[in-house]
Order: sequence, then C-alpha cells, then structure tokens
Amino acid sequence: PEEAQRLPGLQIQRRTFTPAELLARFGDTDIVYSFVNGSEVNHEYRKAMVKYCIDTVLLAENASYVMGPTLLVPTPDPAELPSRATASTQGTRSHPLLGSDHCTRAFFKGGLDRIHTVRDFLRAAEAAARRGVDNRDRETDELRHSLRSLEQHVRWHRGRVVVVSPGHHPTWVDGAKNFLAGLCGDARVQALRSSGTHLRVTTVHQDAVMPYGMRLTVDSHVIEQHLWRVRNMTAVHVYMNDDYFVNRDVAITDLFNEYGGTIVRTEKGVIPAGAVADHSVSWAKGVRHTQQFNTHELDVLHEDYLPEALATMWDRLRRVHRGGHAGAEALIS
Repeated sequence: PEEAQRLPGLQIQRRTFTPAELLARFGDTDIVYSFVNGSEVNHEYRKAMVKYCIDTVLLAENASYVMGPTLLVPTPDPAELPSRATASTQGTRSHPLLGSDHCTRAFFKGGLDRIHTVRDFLRAAEAAARRGVDNRDRETDELRHSLRSLEQHVRWHRGRVVVVSPGHHPTWVDGAKNFLAGLCGDARVQALRSSGTHLRVTTVHQDAVMPYGMRLTVDSHVIEQHLWRVRNMTAVHVYMNDDYFVNRDVAITDLFNEYGGTIVRTEKGVIPAGAVADHSVSWAKGVRHTQQFNTHELDVLHEDYLPEALATMWDRLRRVHRGGHAGAEALIS
C-alpha cells in the first residue's frame, strides 16, 4: 500500500490472468448506454420546463421532499375550488406547481389560449416539439445500429445492456423479429433470447439514478457521472453513448489487462491544466472544469476527505426525517 502505516499487516499479492480467466471474471460486465430521443414530444416538453420553469419545479420538488405525502392534499369539495380564471393565474396553496402558467405559455409560443381539450394540447405539444428539435438531438436510429455493432463485434459479452434515458424505451427492442439473434455468438447467449425479444436490453429511467435536485437535467456530463447508480451495476462496466459504434471485433483483452485491471486509453489531446468554469454553456469550459475537479479531488485531497458541507447536509436530513417518521432515519443511515 502507498501508506502502509495506515493498514498494518496488509499484504498485496499480484497474479496474472489468462484470456479465458478474464472472460470468466468479466464476461458479464454491464454495458450501459445513455440515450435520448430528441424528436420525442415528451422530451422536448421536459427541456422546455427546464428552460422556462426550473425554479418553480425545484421549489415543488423540495416541498415534496421535505413535506412528503402531506403535500398531495385530498380533492376538496367542488364548492371550495377556486374559479378557473383564479386557478390559472394564481394557483392554490396546495401545490407549488399550480400557477406556473408562464412555463407552458413560453413553450406553446402564446398559443395556449387556443387549447380547450386534451387533443388540442397534444397536437400543440407535437407542433412545438417539431419546431424545437435540432440536428444534435434529432432521432436518426443511431441506438439501433450501435446495438447491432455491439452484438456483431463483442460476441463474448453475456451481461446486461442497460439503456438510461429520460423515459424513452425504443419500441423496436421488443417489437422487431429478433433482429439480433443471428449476430451474436454461442448457445449461452442465444439462450437469453426468445422470438421477437432481446431480453438482455433493459431500459432505466434517468430520474431513478439522478440524485435529488438533478433529475430534470439535460446535461449529458451530469448524467454520465451518475450512471454507476443503476441498481446491481457491475463494479466494472462499459459506457456507451447512442452514437458510439464498434467497428471491428473486440476481445476481452482489449478491455482488461493481464492483472485483471482495466486498460486505460487516452486521446492524443492533453488538457494541460484545469479551470473553474462559470455559469455559461460551454463544452470546453466543462471539460476544463472536470479536469480541475479530478485534480483537486484525486490528487490534492486525501482519499478519506469528506466535505464539511456534505456532512452538514446529511446531519440536517437526519433531523428532518427524524421529525417525520421512525423508519426514515434507518433508511438514510
């Protein structure tokens, strides 16, 4: 160990592994995708809520987190309900999201007054989504071809393929005529398939892995940092984006070295130094900020360091839940 005095008596033994042994240890490694269907109307609406209404949404989320089920009040007597005009402009005291009419008006470009039915609403939302989608997010079926390349060139893989998305489950995963069956290897893998289904592909809603206060983010940098929170994720996993493609056969030894560790490959471009980013939207600044974070957290601070603000936050959460119900304290601990 680097600091042997902290763990007296600890001994480290190294051994080497054959490719067959590596396959036995890591053949079921999870492959996790981040995916978004930018052409989907619900996602475009979600982006609009983040852009126009994030403060109101976070206020409601915080109130729901602190107050729990008491926020969702029973339906009152119709005679006690405010008029439609009052409810649409002022909301009620029962829920912070009511009265956020400015959010939807911005999304529908002032056409909210022409919406009278659910059909009108859905048609207007679809039209707004068509106007809002850009070339970066437009759905072009990349995930389907990425999965096909994975199955064709990583034939030894027998683990899960997890797709993390903001509620998008590709309909063709279960609806196709088993399009992946002929592309992947041995009987052990084929046994996981049935006609018309690919059972190894699992979709997980992004909200289930993002921490409190971050669930509505559309920032891929933030989402990628929390993919490890997928339930039962293998300790070592492979990250893929929906626009990543495997162009040639990949062996287990391309990912794991003879000591059972992961092979780290770097790009030619080297970031000389990190920098704290401002609040502007800049990919380059985000990369430099990540470099600054990694340098500070992994090189400067000790591995056992715990930020004081984080410890204070957890103490406060314990007090809040201690006042709520008895089981919450145990859950947080």
